[in-house]
Amino acid sequence: MSNRTTIGEGDPGWRDVRRCRFGAVTLRETRYAPRLRMPRHSHPLSGFGFVLSGSYDETYGQVTFGCSRPAMKFRPAGEPHVTEIGDDGAYCLTVDLEPSWLDRLAQAPHSLLNRPASTGGARVSSVCARLRMELANPDELTALSIESLAMSLLAELVAAHRESGAPRPPRWLREARALLQEGFARPTGLSALASSVGVHPVHLAAAFRRHFGASVGEYVRLLRVDRACALLTCGELPLAEVALATGFSSQSHLTRTFKRLIGETPARYRRSLPSRRANSLSRVEDARTRTR
Repeated sequence: MSNRTTIGEGDPGWRDVRRCRFGAVTLRETRYAPRLRMPRHSHPLSGFGFVLSGSYDETYGQVTFGCSRPAMKFRPAGEPHVTEIGDDGAYCLTVDLEPSWLDRLAQAPHSLLNRPASTGGARVSSVCARLRMELANPDELTALSIESLAMSLLAELVAAHRESGAPRPPRWLREARALLQEGFARPTGLSALASSVGVHPVHLAAAFRRHFGASVGEYVRLLRVDRACALLTCGELPLAEVALATGFSSQSHLTRTFKRLIGETPARYRRSLPSRRANSLSRVEDARTRTR
């Protein structure tokens, strides 16, 4: 890719918007400049990564992972790679794991924790949203909750690893998923979606759940809530406009769905952000002290 900016000393091209450590797990929300190139490097900690907006490519040797919403990527510690941020920049959530946390996981395949991997699905998107809520609203139970959510992410990765011998989703199914990701705010019906990729609606519905772990409707609902979280975090749109922008029929429809999936209303989610940012470090330190 041409016309890229390569990071240099004192000018990283990225910044942590929020960063908090909870026991052996650290959560970071990081913003990267458009078309940034990070030369061959590695990280001291293993971790999971989510793209909240934008995209990037990460190359390990001859293998390149294209990272965009709503997939999850696992990054092993000490594995050299090159990162190239997309044209629109990237806003990412990272879950860094201390070695002591990983050492307890005897049930996880050893090879799995030593190589990059990627997975996704409705459950992964839901865990990502809940991690962001915990980061924005830390309390005395946050460390315990994040521990549980990190375990859930590892379980999803192990499940994907065990199913890696299964047939890859056919091209038509990947196209159907891409259509949903591009038009989740105004999706077509199941029949129209099936027609656009040339299969029967019943076949599409069954294959989608089998490969992606959710029905088409559940998947669209998670995409909408994920986008609503981003709008609530980064902007000041009225809730009615957030609902409209994310495909909900009304503000009350957004509120009901958001509360069911995230655990609190959009209004409370937004109200908590400014005050929590101001004292997050002291709140998190208090939480860590109470859970030791």
